[in-house]
Amino acid sequence: MYQNIMDSAIMRNKSWKGETANMNRDSYEDFAARYDLFFDKFGEHNPVRFDFFHKLFTEKQVHSVLDCACGTGQDLHLFHSLRCEVFGSDISEAMLTQALLAFSKINADESPYLQ
Repeated sequence: MYQNIMDSAIMRNKSWKGETANMNRDSYEDFAARYDLFFDKFGEHNPVRFDFFHKLFTEKQVHSVLDCACGTGQDLHLFHSLRCEVFGSDISEAMLTQALLAFSKINADESPYLQ
């Protein structure tokens, strides 16, 4: 049984090595421009979520937010509308580009810092 587990791990490792070149490719590159079609219009927030974060941020005195895996910036905009300084990060350069485009289209007074 131990040998079967080791053989399985070795096979997985060999297949991962073959996919290393694909790991550097942005998997959202072809999808980023259409990603927001599955959500509310950028800048329009669900009132329940808005109220939840407003109450939470007020109670906890939150003034800045780091959104890891921020995608196209939907939540960044929500947090920005709550008067927070926002920072976003995402592994996908294409998603970050869409976030900057979305912020520029709504003429936000400040764009978030994205990386």
